[in-house]
Amino acid sequence: MNKVLFITYDFHEEYKPPKSIAVATLESYINEFCSIDFVDHHSFNMNDESNIMFKQTSDLLKLLETEYDFICISLYSWSTRFIDRILDIIRDTQKNVKVIAGGYEVNTSNIDTLIKRYEDIDHFIIGYAETALAALINMQETLKIIDIKVENNMIPQIYENRIIGVCTESIVRLETKRGCPYNCSFCSYKNNDHNKCTTHNFIKVKKELNYLNQIGVRKVNVLDPIFTIDNYLELLEYLIVIDFKPVISFQVKFELFHGLLIKSSMLLPYLKKLNVILEFGLQTISKIALDNVERIHDLEKVSDVIARLNADDIEYEVSIIRGLPGETIESYIELLEYLKTSKCRNIVAFPLTILSNTELDNKRDELGIKTINHNGLEYIYESYSFNYKDYLSMIREENALIAKKILL
Repeated sequence: MNKVLFITYDFHEEYKPPKSIAVATLESYINEFCSIDFVDHHSFNMNDESNIMFKQTSDLLKLLETEYDFICISLYSWSTRFIDRILDIIRDTQKNVKVIAGGYEVNTSNIDTLIKRYEDIDHFIIGYAETALAALINMQETLKIIDIKVENNMIPQIYENRIIGVCTESIVRLETKRGCPYNCSFCSYKNNDHNKCTTHNFIKVKKELNYLNQIGVRKVNVLDPIFTIDNYLELLEYLIVIDFKPVISFQVKFELFHGLLIKSSMLLPYLKKLNVILEFGLQTISKIALDNVERIHDLEKVSDVIARLNADDIEYEVSIIRGLPGETIESYIELLEYLKTSKCRNIVAFPLTILSNTELDNKRDELGIKTINHNGLEYIYESYSFNYKDYLSMIREENALIAKKILL
């Protein structure tokens, strides 16, 4: 029987369970396919960074009084600066443990660097980790670097089997699909072979949704990068049949959604029957900025989708990104004006963060990118097309929309 500990670095939020979907899925999978005594989880709260190396690490040290067989550590851009000290503590307290690392930082482009930097890590898992982790625990794999395809249909539930506990106040996340076919240069998906879209077992998904509906959670955020790929109508129909009450959000792409509106006469009627929020990522309308991040848009389709959602009173949000290289203060104002003219009801602006080993990261010098580090994340505040003053002016333009309750 094996004792397993997961150590992760997460941004805790009110009403959201601290255990991530990634950890819960791994835990559920190894419980099903491995001989497990118990699984522990220590989640460092990145929103309490001042206590990470003190109170939070002291809590971890208490857990490490137990002798574990496997300790799994998440490597993300915001957590790598803590890993050396955590590895020191693990080696001081554990005798025969195997340390396994996974996460977006573990990818084919930088694996050799990670192996040299973290000599105390025994195994690195690239990509989705369920099958690889089970193989290590079952001693079916001994390689330093492991990359094994995961069959989604083999992954058990995480809510109905209580891996993640929820209540009526909970805001939860759920996967129905994995992967994204697009290649945005600021996204980590490209380095982890996540561009192939795969679906989860539909019966499992329905069981999870039914359970969450029975509990009466506050909101379900569906994490699929593109929800409207495969079986989406069947899923919406099921939610209607079970009279699904929580708010449920889906991430969708304007152009793809526009095509589905033409193909399916039932899409909007189904959405109208649910307490739904559609989340669209527009990011920018600047041709230069779009080219820099390998995105394209058809603004006629974008405007048409917004108009049809407004007409049917279906709730949605349109996200934009502040700080894209190629954006200027003039083009950013044009973006905001376009959304106002289109009568977009809800705009969400996000500052651009640059993730290591992405294509955008590799073009820092070429694009004149300057960043500031906050809480482990690098925020772009200047590029070849805008300076810091321009960036602040973009924020002022956003504030004007916040005052009008257009920008959230």
